[in-house]
Amino acid sequence: MLPSNSDTGHVSAEPTNGVLTIRVPKAEKTGSRRIEIGG
Repeated sequence: MLPSNSDTGHVSAEPTNGVLTIRVPKAEKTGSRRIEIGG
């Protein structure tokens, strides 16, 4: 399982000397949004 803030679209894996290194970057934080409601 991966944390919810993982960027699963950019996962990479590389074998080196018999060791598999897997990199899972954090997703960019999105700022808050303001939605105006009016009539």
